[in-house]
Amino acid sequence: MSNKFYTILNLITGIFTVIVQFATSFFLSPFIVKALGAEANGYTQLAANFVMYASLLTTAFNSMASRFVSVAYHQGNIDKARGYYSSVYVANIGLIALLLPISVIVSLRLEHVIVIDNVDVLDVKLLFGCIFANFFVGLISSLYSISMYVKNAIYYSNILNCIRTICNAVLLFAVFSLLPVKIFYVSFVALMLSIFLIPAYVYYQNRLLPDIHFDKKDFSWRAVKDMLSSGVWNSVNQCGHLLQTGFDLLLANLFVSPFAMGLVAVSKTIPSAIIQLATTINNNFSKS
Repeated sequence: MSNKFYTILNLITGIFTVIVQFATSFFLSPFIVKALGAEANGYTQLAANFVMYASLLTTAFNSMASRFVSVAYHQGNIDKARGYYSSVYVANIGLIALLLPISVIVSLRLEHVIVIDNVDVLDVKLLFGCIFANFFVGLISSLYSISMYVKNAIYYSNILNCIRTICNAVLLFAVFSLLPVKIFYVSFVALMLSIFLIPAYVYYQNRLLPDIHFDKKDFSWRAVKDMLSSGVWNSVNQCGHLLQTGFDLLLANLFVSPFAMGLVAVSKTIPSAIIQLATTINNNFSKS
């Protein structure tokens, strides 16, 4: 089938996934607020923002990895494509090694970083710890999703994300209904689903790009430099986005109250969905 067909398929599945994510978030947020209070929902969103801060370092590499591998692959230079793939693999492992100790320290001393009121401190620490762990798992799985970009099969990733969103909502409703209510369930369930989906990403990597795999001999500092120099501007753009929308919850927490932070988090549900929709459309057209 034509490349145009797969582009349309990518777009349709991407929009459908965003709709499912918005629907689950729209109904799940009031459920969490009712069960735990506005503060709990605010801490969940604030933890996600902390991941956005960390992603400033990872975006420079990962935002361009798929493009560099794709260009080299479609030019018929398989060795060069392997070099880029292996280089971003090593770069991500290095970033995980750099950020892991920082995330552990932040999680353990969280009460000295943000204001924690009206909730269990250990519960919030576990929430942040699981979200940081999920971020690291995402760095690993993103390597295997490169094959979907190269083969213009982003619809596979969209379908997996849709399945994860539905399972996440079902499991959260189940654990909040059957177990003692805890904030960290939100991030723990997400972490477990990310881990369980790794074999699916590995499967599609081997199916779509069987000749591209990690080999430490293919690592190249030149490839790292090429991706970093091209992707650093994406980090700059993301920094601008963070200045606009990424610090409101943190500032509300530090200078107003955790309750106000929770209200701000709830109010951002629809704007966040609109931003996510625009990002999805852009990503699905980037390979056309």
